[in-house]
Amino acid sequence: MIKRIPSLIILLWFASALSAQTDLYGNEWISYDQQYLKIRTAADGLYRLHYDELADALTAIGTDIATIAPDHFQLFQLGEEQYLYIEGDGDGSFDPGDFIEFYGIRNDGKLDTRLYENEQYQIHTYTSLFTDTAVYFLTWNSDPGHLRMEQLANVLSDMPEPESHYEFRTLMINGSTTVLNHGASYFAPGRYYLEIYSSKYDDGEGFSETRFAGTTRNKTLSTSNIYSGEDAFVPTLRTAVIATNEVEHHYTISFNGTTLYDTSFTGYDFKKYEFSIDNLLSSNTVSFASLNGSNDYLRNCYIEITYPRIWDFNNASKVGLRLVNSLSATKYLVITDFNEKSTDPVIWDFDDHKRMIGTIVGSNTEIHMPYDASGNRIWL
Repeated sequence: MIKRIPSLIILLWFASALSAQTDLYGNEWISYDQQYLKIRTAADGLYRLHYDELADALTAIGTDIATIAPDHFQLFQLGEEQYLYIEGDGDGSFDPGDFIEFYGIRNDGKLDTRLYENEQYQIHTYTSLFTDTAVYFLTWNSDPGHLRMEQLANVLSDMPEPESHYEFRTLMINGSTTVLNHGASYFAPGRYYLEIYSSKYDDGEGFSETRFAGTTRNKTLSTSNIYSGEDAFVPTLRTAVIATNEVEHHYTISFNGTTLYDTSFTGYDFKKYEFSIDNLLSSNTVSFASLNGSNDYLRNCYIEITYPRIWDFNNASKVGLRLVNSLSATKYLVITDFNEKSTDPVIWDFDDHKRMIGTIVGSNTEIHMPYDASGNRIWL
């Protein structure tokens, strides 16, 4: 007797397989009847596409900029629509002096996560294994509801007390705070099996600092302008260590002379750590000590310190931060030593999707955010 599988089961299986295949390709965002301009970015920051350069790029693909209304523009990155601010979009035409502004990033390792059998095997997502360049696609259509930043006026009246501090991150990747080290000696190949390595992206595979054994490696990170008021949150240290070979290991992790972790074990191991720290200085030493001889090979991978910081930007021209949870219903920011480079300082709120222009008052930059932006990620 032949048993027939109900057609509903077949249809459900086919729909599930098709869904999995579609998710794999991730091309659902593409409209094949539209044109796209490719934009590459290799650093975090605000980018502007000015009228002349956009007009030239459109002309090169046979499109007249005069035929595109400003509210028709869309921007995508990794298949997700991005927020835009368009100067001069109120009159329905893109004119000389107008521009498109967006926040672009250096490519990170979030897409690389899919290569690993277990996402916990990935060393970090700060950088990509393959390229530092992210790609954005600008397109246009008349559909409603494209994502836009809301422009707010900076009204310096009825302000609360200035915010005392914010959350700031200092980061060292692959042994450096300034460059991305990607030489062969900085690559950790992962766990090995009978003196061979897996063809899969394995536990602890990726870029780290070079390996060392039988010594202490000291790394210095600056955490300037620390806020130490009663309402300051406790700083945190995040790091990771790879014990690279199948021997007996003994290592410690210390911060400014205080041992945070001491462990002994046998065999390969990749482990991530997070510590609360109470001895933060303006200049800090993080120490990784290999204590079991010349075969006790280790790699330190990254160091991230998150701490409360006062509103002194140390002459920086761009800063990413997170606002703390203050009691004020609106937020008043008074920033010192901000290098505006003779331009109006721009602030983007990534979480509430609002944009403002700061006001230079004497030697300070002042911003009154007329809403409760507690905990929001901010870029200036």
